[in-house]
Amino acid sequence: MSNTPPLIFGVMLVAMVSAGLGHYFSVKEFVSHYPSTPAVRMLPAPSGELENKPEIQPTPLAEKAEPKENGPSEKFFEELLAEVRSLRSENKNLKNLEDQMAETNRDIMKMGFRLDGYSESFRPLPIPAAREDTTSFDDAYDDLPGVLPQRSIPETPRQE
Repeated sequence: MSNTPPLIFGVMLVAMVSAGLGHYFSVKEFVSHYPSTPAVRMLPAPSGELENKPEIQPTPLAEKAEPKENGPSEKFFEELLAEVRSLRSENKNLKNLEDQMAETNRDIMKMGFRLDGYSESFRPLPIPAAREDTTSFDDAYDDLPGVLPQRSIPETPRQE
């Protein structure tokens, strides 16, 4: 095992301790140059003002506050409670709708559409022969396969 990591960490520790001690002693020396008395002088109060003022007794806040009526606060909380109840019922309705929507989505995913090509009423749409392909932006990429994989054609059993 190499002695390099402990040596590096030891040197770093000594450097940090020496930096801390150097800072401590420089701040101590800087503070010693200033007087220890506060910079703010206390002025004596004028004697005439204190003698004429009556002494004020502190009163607790609870005694100063006037008793409030219970009506408006109770009415507010009743309205708030009614609103919370209506929100809960709406939340339940939304959860039920969410379940119904999930069920419908599952049913739609299972659904399969089939086209009866043998029916007499089935006729493909007429396509003009000179129709331009406007779906491509650049003809250089027409030969490349698309982003999606090749579509598989489902095999349908023939009715004989």
